[in-house]
Amino acid sequence: MAPAGDSCLVVELGPVGPGASSRWSAAAAAALREAGIPGVTDIVSAMTTVGIHYRPESIRCLSTQDETPYQAAARQVRAVLDGFECRGSVATRIVEIPVCYGGEHGPDLTSVAQACGLTPRELIDLHTSADARFR
Repeated sequence: MAPAGDSCLVVELGPVGPGASSRWSAAAAAALREAGIPGVTDIVSAMTTVGIHYRPESIRCLSTQDETPYQAAARQVRAVLDGFECRGSVATRIVEIPVCYGGEHGPDLTSVAQACGLTPRELIDLHTSADARFR
């Protein structure tokens, strides 16, 4: 966990299995939303992190005398996530994004393929072979 400015903290995901990172961050964000920590204004999940935005003046009321608003927010977040396990699945949907390679839409295809030691076809096949998971 680390501060991101004066009114946000970021929880970083530890090592998990392939494809599990976005599920973990989405489930952790849902658990934090459900906890309803006072002063938290937004919770944003990304691929391997969760950002928790808060109002420092509201978090201060939760803090002990020697804690900064960040330390108080981090303590509250830690309390929610201690022992947290990502169980089950989070609702998802598939979005297909059309992609154009080469020509006027990708004039650097050949140079990128060469830099990677691939043919243009191999680069395209590699790029289109895996799903990207977002939440």
